[in-house]
Amino acid sequence: MANNEYDPQEDSTLHEELKKKGKVTSNAKKNNTWMYIAGGVLLVGIVFAAFFAVKNGMLDLGISLGAAEEAVLTMKGTTVNKTEGQAYYDYLKEESEAEGNDVTSPEAIASLKDEALRGLAKNAIAQAKVKDFGFETVTDEEKLEAEEEITVYYNEAIDLYTPEFQNEEGTLTTEEMRAEAIAYFDSYGYTLDAMKQQAVANIPYEKLRHWITGDIEVTDAEVDEYNESLASAELATYDGSVGNYEIYALLFGQQWHFRPAGYRSVHHILLSPPEDIQAKMDAANAELTTIDTDLSALTSELAALTTELAALNSPAAAEDGTVPPVDEAAVTAKQAEIDGKQEQIDAKQAESTAKQAEIDELWVDARAALEPTFAEINEKLAAGTSFDELIAEYGSDPGMTAEPSKTDGYAVHAESIQYDAAFTQGAAALANVGDITEPIQSSFGFHIIRYTAELPEGAIPLTDAQRETMRATVLSEKQFVLEDAKFDEWFVEYDVKLYPERLAD
Repeated sequence: MANNEYDPQEDSTLHEELKKKGKVTSNAKKNNTWMYIAGGVLLVGIVFAAFFAVKNGMLDLGISLGAAEEAVLTMKGTTVNKTEGQAYYDYLKEESEAEGNDVTSPEAIASLKDEALRGLAKNAIAQAKVKDFGFETVTDEEKLEAEEEITVYYNEAIDLYTPEFQNEEGTLTTEEMRAEAIAYFDSYGYTLDAMKQQAVANIPYEKLRHWITGDIEVTDAEVDEYNESLASAELATYDGSVGNYEIYALLFGQQWHFRPAGYRSVHHILLSPPEDIQAKMDAANAELTTIDTDLSALTSELAALTTELAALNSPAAAEDGTVPPVDEAAVTAKQAEIDGKQEQIDAKQAESTAKQAEIDELWVDARAALEPTFAEINEKLAAGTSFDELIAEYGSDPGMTAEPSKTDGYAVHAESIQYDAAFTQGAAALANVGDITEPIQSSFGFHIIRYTAELPEGAIPLTDAQRETMRATVLSEKQFVLEDAKFDEWFVEYDVKLYPERLAD
């Protein structure tokens, strides 16, 4: 990272190494922090994508690269040769392919070549304009502010990745794991000092961006319009499967901006079985798991024996085409093995059924033990005590006391797959907003569910935090439009000529 220039190839290398070592997760917060930190404080906006091929200031105007080599970009004061242009194009192509994008069609290739060469040209122009406008000067106050900001982001990144460096024995302390994380990042050049230097180096380009975009703002109406546009785009891809809709959110962290029809908000009071009964249940469930594991193994063994018996009853033909006679003794012996295995399965199945009956009886005991509590809750509801107060007093589901579920409740559809089936069925059976179920047994305990609200189909309203995040996104897009327009003007001013046809596909 010489001269504090950002090399995305180095960034990619470290990220891939972390993934190989199991140090990178899909957690969104980690990914966002990674992009900020491992990218060496990515230079903002469109000006600043081209550092792959411009390390060490090679594209400062006035420096001609590779005069003896065929140029892929010419402009006033600068020439970029084929080697440099090819290197950046190849990098963009590799990154795009890694993201699952098409990189082989003529359209994709043309787009990537244009992106590479325009990025190099924009970077060269940005360097020139920074000098022309006198933005190179950085005050001590600006430097201190940038260093303080990147220090916060750097420490957040280290803290987030620290648990990933625990050893197999789980014996490292937090301090030791943090030291391992810092050492690993240091080994790739991502030290705090390097990050600070990069942050300070970015200041002139931040000034240029501000000069281009000014103090533009994003209104609430623009945020809502953007949210609606995302919701509409997602709705167009929705296949009508509530299960798939929820799987994408649960397994892949998809943040949907629209909600299909049929969802409702519910709150519930979860009453767990008394501790003594729960302990017996836990022990019985553990035993049942062992029994069922054994039963599964026996069933697999039976299937293998049955396959072997079939082979004995149908001997393979010899090389000369003759079929040997069936070995009746072997068949009889194999059938005896099968019969014995079936007896073991029957016995294990009876054991499983008996253990399940034992668990069912424990649930009966749990309901009986909780009947006075059910009655107490009903009395308080009849007396006007709010459902929220009763959740706080009796409920054991932490999700009901933490935001956003505390306020918004759980979004449940009759076809939901993310909850226990008994909970889903009970919630879906309520006819009217405000209705409350009788205690419903699930694998978690007993639920008293209230139908809180019908959730309308369409764009999901934003929380305050989501609104501000989306506001920043819309602002970036508005800034991009202004930046792109200004660079189009500067392309004319600098007589930029691109020769993408000279790059190898």
